[in-house]
Amino acid sequence: MKKSIILFLVLTMCSSGSEQAQTEILKDTGTTSETEDTGEVINHMTLVDYPAKLYFAGDIPTEVHGRVEYAFSIIQEKLGKYPVEVYFVGTDENEKDNLSNVFCSNRENAGNFEASAFNSFQNFDDCLNFIDERYFSMYLQGGLETEQRGYSSSGNKGHNGQFEQLYHLLVWSKPIGFEVENGEGYNQEFSGVFHEYWHVFQMAHMDFYRCSDRDIRSTCSFDPEKIDYLVGGIWLQEGTAVFKEKTILEEQYKIGNLKNIHGDLLQELNNQYFDGQRAMEQCPGKSIRDITYQDSCSQAAYGWGAWAAAYLAHKVNDPYVFENVYYPELKKISDPELVFSNTFGMTIDEFFADFDSWILGSESERNYVIPIAEEETGRLYYPSDEDTAVANEDTAVSESKILWGATDANPEVYAAADVSQTTIDLTVEWVNKAIGYWGSYGPLEIWIVGTGKDEVIALDEQWCEVRSTKDPNWNKEWDCANGDPYGSGNGWSPFYRYINDGGAAVSSYIRDHLGYYFNALIMSSKYPGPEEEDYKPVILHEYFHVYQHGNLSIPELPDTDGDWRTSNRNIYFNGGEIQVPFLMEGGAEYMAQYWYSKEPGVEAGYLKRVMEYKAEAIKPYFNTGKSLRELGYDEEFNSYDILTWFVAYLIYTTSEETFRVDFWTQIEDLGFEEAFKSNFGKSADEMIAEFDTWVAQPIDVLLEIIP
Repeated sequence: MKKSIILFLVLTMCSSGSEQAQTEILKDTGTTSETEDTGEVINHMTLVDYPAKLYFAGDIPTEVHGRVEYAFSIIQEKLGKYPVEVYFVGTDENEKDNLSNVFCSNRENAGNFEASAFNSFQNFDDCLNFIDERYFSMYLQGGLETEQRGYSSSGNKGHNGQFEQLYHLLVWSKPIGFEVENGEGYNQEFSGVFHEYWHVFQMAHMDFYRCSDRDIRSTCSFDPEKIDYLVGGIWLQEGTAVFKEKTILEEQYKIGNLKNIHGDLLQELNNQYFDGQRAMEQCPGKSIRDITYQDSCSQAAYGWGAWAAAYLAHKVNDPYVFENVYYPELKKISDPELVFSNTFGMTIDEFFADFDSWILGSESERNYVIPIAEEETGRLYYPSDEDTAVANEDTAVSESKILWGATDANPEVYAAADVSQTTIDLTVEWVNKAIGYWGSYGPLEIWIVGTGKDEVIALDEQWCEVRSTKDPNWNKEWDCANGDPYGSGNGWSPFYRYINDGGAAVSSYIRDHLGYYFNALIMSSKYPGPEEEDYKPVILHEYFHVYQHGNLSIPELPDTDGDWRTSNRNIYFNGGEIQVPFLMEGGAEYMAQYWYSKEPGVEAGYLKRVMEYKAEAIKPYFNTGKSLRELGYDEEFNSYDILTWFVAYLIYTTSEETFRVDFWTQIEDLGFEEAFKSNFGKSADEMIAEFDTWVAQPIDVLLEIIP
């Protein structure tokens, strides 16, 4: 959460609602609590017996209301009911103003206009100015951006304090993900509800009052200076919120309340890890302990903060330690350092002395802190040492047969004798950057070709030695260098062509007859060479192919038609058996250029310059009369360029994460066509038709979508 001024805590997450629906919901659920009946003052720490009060702007579809209510009922059943008001802002100015009136009527009824009330409003207009200028107008703009950019779920939602007025205020921008049950953004909206209500739970266990006699509330005054002290840093505040939103979502999948169309808990938290890793590049040498919302690396407090929470939960063998022990104890004694030490058996200093080095370790060392959700019940647990040993043994047996996809193994590097160590280091550096962006997939071998004939012949021989050592099934007659590729050209070599033709490639060897699967990422000495800037984004391009292939575990079946272009795996990548560039090449190129453009030291406007150059393919593309998905590798123009624009358009209409994570991780389970429609809202052919209309505009208009 963010503190905008000393009295108000603000978070940057949102959703939406309607005045009419608010009234209807309160008729059913807004009962008076027994605590209120006794005359005791309810504050933000009080458990009540009524559910969250939900208020929707009039332009929020009515079918959204019940889905929102269901999401809050799940989390309140887990964490308890506290005095919460949730306002859902739509995109209509008049309805936003109506919602502001509802808010201020609620404040008036709650006594927040009385001079004796802490932080009271002077009058109704003062209240309207406060809620509109500080919150509702901002969340309305967030909803408009959500619509404009075609996001699948609400962009802004947040816990916005108001403890001094004795309740919790949550505000959402348009909750578009709730509009389609089980649609792309549906689970993301639940995740947002779980995250923000965790902040309610946290703050409900922090006493921000100073009292001369704690048994007499009239002797108490609100002390905003206690907020930062009790919160304990945003790594704990946001890290536990991310950890809980992900684990609670996983529980709901196992129980059957929600349908999982995304990754499992391991994948979700690994995505958080890599998000945090990228953010930390902006703050080298800094610990997440010291990160604030104002830092350029603030996202690391969410991503790596979630891993800090998982680390602590695993240390005490209790995935529920924060809600069952830490925060209840904090509520009792209001001493975060003592509570931390008592709960986790170490001081905060001791924890970070371990964590700051542990978080940089291997993926296998990290993953053991991720709890497992029991089927049907959703109960989280950590396996016993005996269970872990058995699982590791099973994994070892399984991996001896086949290892493919996500891995913590480092890439293996093989270079020709005439390749300099500088080139080897540069290549490995940028492969590791790609791994940091998109995750570690493999097994991966990096083969670097030089310029000498003798050296490449020796590299061919090394290829055959490595292959036959790793896989006794390897066919040395045909899949090692054979014939006379170096003289007459009548034969085959895995690397010889690269000394003349240059270039780069990825070959994925996941084939039904092999006993060892792997990716070979091949870099040469020219077109581009290591001295050229293009060498770096080309490495990223090729590694994205490793990522793409790593998300499909179905082996290639034996060739039955004699056509190298056909494969059963191609069906998942483009919807047909014939290999075409389409999203494989368009995706690899856009992701490479996009992520390269974000690197420190890359000139401002780099991506726009690259995309403007690629726009030269638009006219020749139209001249072919072909669909994008029919374009081949041998067109008279560079088909990759127009396909890169198509991927840029897909990302513009959804999000980079939708393309990079959601789509590629669903192709195996859903198939190409269904995964495309599920993530981009229409079929591939329909989207191509829409793109064809859009891309015919002037280049200045097209470049507006490029960040």
